[in-house]
Amino acid sequence: MTFMKRSMIALALAFATTSGAGAQQDEIKWTQTVNVPKGQNMPRDRADILGLELGDTYDEAKAKLQKLASEGIQPKPIGGSAAERMAAKMDGQRSGSPPMREERRVYNLKSPGANSTISASFVQKIELSRELPSANGKISDSIAVYFSAPSSGHQIVGVTRSITYGRDGDQPLMSDTLAQLKKKMQFEPQVINAGSMKYRFQFNDGKPYAPSNPSVTSCLSSYGLDHAAGLKQVNQTGDCDALLEMSVQTGISSNHASILFFTLSDNDRTKTNLTADFAFLSDYVQKLQQDTRGAPPKL
Repeated sequence: MTFMKRSMIALALAFATTSGAGAQQDEIKWTQTVNVPKGQNMPRDRADILGLELGDTYDEAKAKLQKLASEGIQPKPIGGSAAERMAAKMDGQRSGSPPMREERRVYNLKSPGANSTISASFVQKIELSRELPSANGKISDSIAVYFSAPSSGHQIVGVTRSITYGRDGDQPLMSDTLAQLKKKMQFEPQVINAGSMKYRFQFNDGKPYAPSNPSVTSCLSSYGLDHAAGLKQVNQTGDCDALLEMSVQTGISSNHASILFFTLSDNDRTKTNLTADFAFLSDYVQKLQQDTRGAPPKL
């Protein structure tokens, strides 16, 4: 039976809720089946954003994010009367809410004819929002880290970062930022003008690569994929194994950046890991079907 046929059996009711009397729900027991090493699709000295490296495990990434959170301006508890607290919140002050938030992916798996549902869940994304001090006030910095499932090592497959400069005096020169990025990536980027400027560093077979006619869609990130049917669309051309992109919204001049947005994506890792993840879920349900049996009735 092909993977796609098996996935239809096991995953057809992903996200569905159980109903009916006597329905039961059990949590899946994850087992790792694949372990793609770091540095396979992009050299390790270039495959990170703020030290968050492609292939990092959930535990490794969370520890790094906690350190990054501690570097930001720590929110102060809001005291005083109810009116003073409301005024403080309206003024943009926070009440000590944690800067990190986890988002879980939940699959509710049910095979035809079964009276029970198997729940498969894991942390698919961690978001960090922090404020960094500057000479003119503060800078908003948001980071999102995307993971595959525990069956492929619960690894980072993508990272995004958005930096917003609220004051003109904080806006960096785009040329300075790009020069730093070129030094890190060690080659020239593709330059794509599609409303806002986009600079793309593309890798194929672990080496820098530039197609003859790059476009916005010639090399797309795939870290947010959450269904088996989308796997065939990942890296369809075969030359977009991994990429780092920087998009720029200009500020007080065409060379100043008011917003910088970075995307780091390991498409080949995503395809390998998610193929293994969906196969694991499908095989888990099939094995449960085969191993579950009661005693035959007395005849």
